[in-house]
Amino acid sequence: MSAGKGRTGLVIALAVLGCVVLFGGLAATIVYTVMSVIRSSEPYQVAMKQVRADPKVAEQLGSPLEEGLFTTGQISTSNDSGSASLEIPVAGPRDSAVVEVRASRAAGVWTLNHLMVRVEGSGSSLPLLGDALPAEAPGR
Repeated sequence: MSAGKGRTGLVIALAVLGCVVLFGGLAATIVYTVMSVIRSSEPYQVAMKQVRADPKVAEQLGSPLEEGLFTTGQISTSNDSGSASLEIPVAGPRDSAVVEVRASRAAGVWTLNHLMVRVEGSGSSLPLLGDALPAEAPGR
């Protein structure tokens, strides 16, 4: 009789483990898909191209510059308009940083409104647009 209870416990444990693995795999797939969509977006691509080409960033972080795994933020579009607000983790041999991106889309064309690199080690910020807006303007 105890052998039957042992098998039942094993079957339950395996079923629970299978569910955990299944749901973990599903969650990982969703995260990977969302990150892929964000990384392939025009605001992300344009911002990272400018960050990689900027000599101030290379001086502070070093080269080569690697993108982190978890970009946060949102991109929304409706017909030919839209907005994007992203925070992209990056790291170089000397330091790591977060790239702040704010962009808007009008008539199907994306425009960067804010592009700032916040260096973690030194606490400095590198504005990469001549007319960069503050990340959060007071009163908004």
